[in-house]
Formats: sequence, structure tokens, C-alpha cells
Amino acid sequence: MRIFVKIFLFAAACHGAFAAGTADSGNSATAKDFVERGASFYARGDYAAAKELFRQVKLDGSQTSGIAAYLLGSIYANEGSPDAFKMLEYAAAHAPDGMDVAAGVQCAKISLINGKPEIAKTSLEKFANANPADAQVAWYYSQSLWELGEKSQAKRFFESALKKDFGEISAIGVDIFIDAKISGDEFAESIDISGLRGDSAVAVSRLEMLSCKKITPKQSELSLLGQIEKIDQNLRGGAGDFDVAALEESLKKYSSAPYSWRAALILSEYYTSKKEYEKGAVFAKNAQLLAPPEIEYQGRLLIAEGDALRLMKKYAAADSAYLKVVMNRRAKGEIAAEATYKVGINWFEQGDWAKAHVYFERVFVLYFHFEYWGARAYYYDARALFSLGERRDANATLIEYFRRAKDRKSEIYKEARKFYNSI
Repeated sequence: MRIFVKIFLFAAACHGAFAAGTADSGNSATAKDFVERGASFYARGDYAAAKELFRQVKLDGSQTSGIAAYLLGSIYANEGSPDAFKMLEYAAAHAPDGMDVAAGVQCAKISLINGKPEIAKTSLEKFANANPADAQVAWYYSQSLWELGEKSQAKRFFESALKKDFGEISAIGVDIFIDAKISGDEFAESIDISGLRGDSAVAVSRLEMLSCKKITPKQSELSLLGQIEKIDQNLRGGAGDFDVAALEESLKKYSSAPYSWRAALILSEYYTSKKEYEKGAVFAKNAQLLAPPEIEYQGRLLIAEGDALRLMKKYAAADSAYLKVVMNRRAKGEIAAEATYKVGINWFEQGDWAKAHVYFERVFVLYFHFEYWGARAYYYDARALFSLGERRDANATLIEYFRRAKDRKSEIYKEARKFYNSI
């Protein structure tokens, strides 16, 4: 189970709530200002500034305070703060229609993560009874029943919602189930899918995902998860083109989905590849709030942000993003190798050869089993040493790389040979 939040440009939603919000307290104008300003920062990915503004809103039972609590609780949730549940519980009781349900769902997620299915059940009970066909509410409510040992009831409840919502493109809960089933989740595996019918393009694509087949419908007719899976299939097949506008629109609509961070990452990498670095950095930043807090997810997104910033020559900001991975003790394996290399190349591009050398050396000493990064670290370290006037050390570095290299047909190996011959 994972914590995720909706990314909205909440100002419009807030205006609607405020326009109808005669029940707000006498200082609601001030609260409205804090929420609108905070929502603006939130939408831009400046969550620290947003958090400080939302904290200024008094929890007085108004819808305005419910909106602030929801957004603040969402930020807390991704930070792993123990205050997240309290804020979201309040939002579930006081936020406007729709946002209250989202808050209840997040409360359930937090409770399930912490092994408290009884609290998860309580958090969603009123929403589940009010609209049993809502597949997202049904999924988490049924999971709580499953964890409490009420397995037959859990299966019946979710299977009913699944059947009703299976062909609905906006049914996030259906795709959450599919994502879980693909991942081997025990509860998802228990669900009977034999009665599901492919009576729409969306339903067909979902059946294809459930059977691990290549997705065939047009992308505009796919759910957000379907779009992500089809793009992944295309990328694995060597095709890089996809409907960018369709993906962006789906992300805006369904950003509460647990897999939405993957869409934001795809967009970040796409815009960076097209040299639209500002957009690349923004999508990477937004993806960080959408993604699980675990370093294996956040690391990939921090590197994507760092890459966009470095290509804009915002070297200090890029260094900060990369170092969040490098300095995290939980960062292991290839993600640590890539981040360390990226810090080195960030200094290399600034002409600080000595600092670059420190990080390149760390890569090939600690991570050469990831040869893609190790080879590049050797090559650029040799160039850094040569620029420092250390020709002998540069030669020795390249000779060591040639001795260790397994892939001697790569472009980086050829470049290293060319450089060795030139010095």
C-alpha cells in the first residue's frame, strides 16, 4: 500500500467552495487567502511554502479549513509525518464533496500501511455504504475487510463494484486493482474476473492488461493506467512517440491514482528529451509528491529533476537534487551509482575537475558492476585528471578501465580508447 495525493490547480475548486461557503467562520476571508495562496504554491510544486500557508488556517469546522487540512495532510503523508492522519481525518469530515472521499481514502491507506485495518474500515465505512459502486472506495474498504479476516464479504463487495465500474474510463479503483493484480497482491489474486466483459475500448484494454497482453485500443480511449502501460510497451519496443496531450489531460483528471507518478515521470523525461527543461523539472517535482516516499521511487524522480536542472545550467539546484539520493543511506544499487555519477558530471560541466574526480572515483570503486555508469565514470575521470595536469593518473585510470571492461563494443569504450590514444 502506498500514499498518494491529488495534484489539482485547486484555486478554481476553492472559489466554488468559498462562493457557497456561507457556513465559514467570520475570518474566512483570511483563511480563503491562505488556502488560495497555498494552493498556488502546491500546484507549482513548492510544497514547503504551501505547507506554511496551510498551517495558518484555523480548523474551525468550515469547508475552507477542510480544504487546507486535505492539502496539508497530503503533504504530511508523503513526508511520512505522523500528523498526516489527523489532518486527513479532519478533511474527511469537513472538506467539500469529493475531497472528503479522497481524504477518507488516504486515511484508509495510512491505516493499512500501519497494520490497522480496523481504522481503515472505519475511515471508509460511511463512503462505502453511501456509494458501494465506487471502485476506489470499494478497493480499500474491501482490503480492510480482507485484513480483518472477513474475506468472503471483502470479495463480494469489491467484485460487485468491479463489475459495475469495469468499463468506466474514470474508475481509478479498477485500475488500482489491475495494478495490484499484476504485482501479485494476495487480495487482488482472489478476485473472480471470469464475468468481466470487453464491451468498450477501455474494458478491452483492461482485460488485455489482466492477461498481460499488448494493449491494442487507441490511446485516447484508454484509462490513465492503460496509457502508461501502452507507452511502456512502445518504449520497450523502440517507439518513443505517444499522445502527450492525452497523457497530460488524464494525469490532471486522475492524479489521485497510485500509479500517476509514473505518468508524471514519463512527461518529465519526454519534455527534458525535447529540451523543454522547465517543464521537465516541474513534472519531476510534481511526481515526487505523487510517488511513494520510498527512496527507490523518489530516487528516480530526484535524478529526473536534477537532469532537467543541470541541462538548464542550474547546477546548484541540480546538485541538491542528486545529493538527496547520494546522501540517503537507503539508496542502494544502480540508483545510487547513477546519482553519484550525476553529481560528478554536474561538477565536470562546471569545470571543477577536482570535485568531479571525487565522485567519478567513487562510482567505479563502489559500483563498477553497473558497467554503464562505471564505464562513464572511468572515462570522465580520466578527462578530469588530464585537465588537472595529472596525465599519468589519467592514463592509469583508462588502462584500469580497459582491463575491467566487459563491453568493449560500446560507444563509451570507443571514446575512451580514442582519448587514450590522443594523450
